[in-house]
Amino acid sequence: MANICLFCGSRTSNDPEYVEAAKRFGEEIAKRGWGLVYGGGDSGLMGAAADAVLAAGGKVIGIIPPYLLETEGDRTDLTERYIVETLAERKQMMADLSDGFVAMPGGVGTLDELTEAWTWYVLGLHNKPVGIYNVKGFYNKLIEFFENMVSLEITGAAYMNALTISENLDELLDTIAQDENRRLSNG
Repeated sequence: MANICLFCGSRTSNDPEYVEAAKRFGEEIAKRGWGLVYGGGDSGLMGAAADAVLAAGGKVIGIIPPYLLETEGDRTDLTERYIVETLAERKQMMADLSDGFVAMPGGVGTLDELTEAWTWYVLGLHNKPVGIYNVKGFYNKLIEFFENMVSLEITGAAYMNALTISENLDELLDTIAQDENRRLSNG
């Protein structure tokens, strides 16, 4: 795995454990020698993860449209920084530069990014692993909602089978790395 894309909040939470989880994510990415691809800001959980990667000597690639520079931060200390015109361009570039995707706690933007990467995987538009770092059960109700869609046959079981979900960061990243290695060996 060369680069992992992180989707998460551009805001912090009132629960400091989410910030600590973002920092741990960043530290673990750097420890594994992976680069971080993310939304390019210096605020919130995404800023905490990027700070941790940089502090550990890792590579961070940020991608941000100009209209978010004021709210998410005009960060210039990244390994690579790209300013793109639209959110659609941002998501496409994040996908192009990444070998896998992980969503952590975040808001509606995070949900948008997660569901798009996940849908692209199921539709065969990419074959990169998609995971959810379910910090403190943050996504439990959403996962229950997804499982309900499958049980009602509104969506296929392939959708749930396509996700790696864990509250354990090491387990999540190990599984994503195995999925990525399997993808590379299958061509």
